Amino acid sequence: MRTVEFKRHNGVPYYRQLADILHRQIQEGIFAAGEKLPSEKELSVTYGVNRHTVRQALSELVSRGLVYKQKGKGTFVSPAAGGVVYYRYSRSHRFTQNILDLGLKPEAKVLEVREDGAPSRVAKSLNLTSSDRVILLEILRFVDEIPFCISSVYLPAAHVPGLPEKINDFTSLHQLLFESYGLRPVRLHSAFHATFPDIDDALMLQIPQGQPVLKVESLMVTNDGLPIEYCISRFRGDRCKIGVDFV
Repeated sequence: MRTVEFKRHNGVPYYRQLADILHRQIQEGIFAAGEKLPSEKELSVTYGVNRHTVRQALSELVSRGLVYKQKGKGTFVSPAAGGVVYYRYSRSHRFTQNILDLGLKPEAKVLEVREDGAPSRVAKSLNLTSSDRVILLEILRFVDEIPFCISSVYLPAAHVPGLPEKINDFTSLHQLLFESYGLRPVRLHSAFHATFPDIDDALMLQIPQGQPVLKVESLMVTNDGLPIEYCISRFRGDRCKIGVDFV
């Protein structure tokens, strides 16, 4: 079903009008950086034009630097096409590699690291007792030097001895966990929740308190099923579009 009416008598070819439509959608974040565009057939059906017109429109977007083509895979939004990042969640995803794969620059700043008692919800998720200790990391992450998300990461202190002293050279948390402790956390489950930031998160993310964030709570385990990481991340809603990979 056609979603727009093309202007027939303004002298602008249909392919360029379609390119302009897709251009606006990319700018508005409907298609985010790194995201695959619908196929030529799907675009043809959606906009009521033939595939040759779609092909010309996509070539126009390539020339504008907004998309790129991968042979056999499709057409993808270029990393620098807009401010919205298409962030992928998968069983073994890592923030640093995820952002590098998009051709963008990841950074992380540790706001706080301390050993503490585990909150009841965290203790339950990590199979800890009320007397067990956890290491809490508050991490502010950036993409291309712009605040992207804040993560509260809880790790059982018994499994990461001396971790606070190793954080000085922090780049990738999961790389550090593997190199220092032989741990490779994999995702067991995640829950997604739209909410509003508290005043501290809004300040760190450089957004107003009235701007929504996407809150993601995740439990990571080792390959043999040991709960090793409980993480609560708050993503800027204006900079992030999250996809979930099921394979």
